[in-house]
Amino acid sequence: MEVSHYPYFISVDSELAGFALVRRYPSNPAIYDMGQFFVLRKFKGQGVGKLALNSVLEHFPGRWQIRVLVENTAALGFWTAAVSDVVGTEYTLSLQNDVDLMMHFIQFDV
Repeated sequence: MEVSHYPYFISVDSELAGFALVRRYPSNPAIYDMGQFFVLRKFKGQGVGKLALNSVLEHFPGRWQIRVLVENTAALGFWTAAVSDVVGTEYTLSLQNDVDLMMHFIQFDV
């Protein structure tokens, strides 16, 4: 594992519910990036993902971005709602090329 990567397990009542991998963005280490984020299907729609995001953000205040594949409209809906819960309308949403993929970038400060 890279020194600039921070893994987290997400649990609900001591049951593994998912994971998150926070990292410093390689092309701009001043930005925290949600490298990976996954919640098991049985826990989706229960607020587990939003609680996990809040917990991660408490540990890493600063400039953030979350990248979402253009095709993943469900994930984009989740992330914009989850980020809005934290920062209201104080975020930007843009389309950018990330290496070789066009992605939505959600950027905000915590």
